[in-house]
Amino acid sequence: MKYSFSYILIFLAPSLFHSTLLGQGANLHGGDLYEFRVVGWNYALRDMFYEVDGEVRDLPLYRRMPSPLQSVSGDGDITFFIPSEENEKKGKKPIVNVSLNPAPLRNLVMIWLDTEGQYQASILPDDPNFPGLGQLRLVNLTGQNLLIQCNKDTPVPLSLGSELVVDANDKLGGVGVKVAFQIQREGNWKLAWVNGIVVRPNERVTAYIAKPSEMAAPLERIKEKKSNSKVKPLELLVVRDAVSK
Repeated sequence: MKYSFSYILIFLAPSLFHSTLLGQGANLHGGDLYEFRVVGWNYALRDMFYEVDGEVRDLPLYRRMPSPLQSVSGDGDITFFIPSEENEKKGKKPIVNVSLNPAPLRNLVMIWLDTEGQYQASILPDDPNFPGLGQLRLVNLTGQNLLIQCNKDTPVPLSLGSELVVDANDKLGGVGVKVAFQIQREGNWKLAWVNGIVVRPNERVTAYIAKPSEMAAPLERIKEKKSNSKVKPLELLVVRDAVSK
C-alpha cells in the first residue's frame, strides 16, 4: 500500500493559543452569537446540561466524541451542570465554566477530570473546514517541543502552539498513519510513543497531544489515586468529523 504525504506546519500565535487554552474568549467586537461543541477527554457525563435564559439544554458529554454543534446568544459565558441531590432535594451542581469566542470563530470545549477529581476545561479553535478531507492534523498541547515522524518519513519538529497537517489520502478507501512521537530528555531526542491513526478519505481528523500529568490523566489512575502508576508519557485525543458523500 502506498501513501502520499505532504506536511503543512502552522504556528498559532502564543497569545491566541494561550487564551484559547485557558478558555478566555478573544476580545472581538460586534458579535453575540457563539457556536461550540463539547468533547470529553477521559470522562463521560451523559446527564450534563447547560442553561440559556432559564432554558435547560441537555448536552451529554461523551468521551472522545464531539457533541452536535450548539448555538447560543449572550456574553459567551457558559456553565455546565450535572444533576445533584442534597437533603432529598433535587438540584444542579456546576462542574465547569467557560468563556467562548464569538462567531465567526467556532469553539471546541474540551472537558476532562484531573488527578484531584476536579473537572477542567479548555477552549480550542474548531474550524469546520480544517483540516481538509483525508487529512490528519496534529496539535501540540504538551508544553514542550516534539519531533514527529509519520510512517517512517523524515521527522518534523512540532513546537508548542503549532500544528502539523498530514495529507494521507489513499485509493483503497482508508489509510493507517503510523505516528512516532519523540521528546527531549537530557538534551537528546527519545522515542516517547508510537500510535496508529486511521484517516479515511471522507474524514477530517485532529489529534490533540498532551501530557497525562498535566491534562487528561488516565481514568484508572484517578480512581486508584496512585501517583506512581505507570502512565504513557503522551496522551492523544483523536477527534473525527466524517462528511457524507
